[in-house]
Amino acid sequence: MSKLTLSLGTSLALSLLAACGGEPTAQATQASATANTAASNTHTLPPTKELKIYNWSDYVDPQTVAEFEKTQGIKVTYNYYDSDEALESKMLTGKSGYDIAGPSNAFVGRQIKAGAYLKLDKSLIPNWHNINPKLLAMLQGVDPGNQYAVPNYWGMNTFAINTDKVKAALGNTPMPDNAWDLVFNPAYTSKLKSCGISYLDSPAEMFPLALHYAGKNPNSQEKTDVDAAAAILKNNSGYVLRYSSSGYIDDLARGDICVAVALAAI
Repeated sequence: MSKLTLSLGTSLALSLLAACGGEPTAQATQASATANTAASNTHTLPPTKELKIYNWSDYVDPQTVAEFEKTQGIKVTYNYYDSDEALESKMLTGKSGYDIAGPSNAFVGRQIKAGAYLKLDKSLIPNWHNINPKLLAMLQGVDPGNQYAVPNYWGMNTFAINTDKVKAALGNTPMPDNAWDLVFNPAYTSKLKSCGISYLDSPAEMFPLALHYAGKNPNSQEKTDVDAAAAILKNNSGYVLRYSSSGYIDDLARGDICVAVALAAI
């Protein structure tokens, strides 16, 4: 099932949005100016010393952050979250302390309406014209006029399996024709409990997947549809080893789990 993921910053160097409410900090404003010196030399604020970012884990190579710090002379505090719910709890306080945040499109609309973010100054984003116009058009549904958010990644929710462990746990039961049975059908999940199933630690991610599995509109708000999805998740909850939106990568590598519902960004 496809999912568009959006971030309030295309990269450390090209887009910056203060995410703590109120006016932009001098640090936030100057970081944008510093990153775009080649395009404009009109910014005269003193150089910033620190930039604070809150984003999904595993989305930016730590080496990229290190190189940015070296070339720009800015200390970066880069904190991770593993669910949109966790980010929203910080953003809606109004005093998050972050300069850049990376929510998904399912959440950013109401956060914009709540005043959590500042409008973009597109004069500081010379590469804006390189953004895929189809992504900008999709974003209009939650950010009319593309005033606040810059599409950063898009991708899909999927799942990863350790084939050998799964086949061993299933025994004489063959792999299903519908691979999603491995995470949503108790006939399979009950067997895979022995080797470990991981769900995303986010209802906003899991419910659309369960809706789709049930043959419903993944974006449905109808009570009967939501109840059907809830029943699928409840019926499998006893077979799920852990709920994590980032740690499943290491868990799979260590062999601690054999199936993980996962995020795949492009």
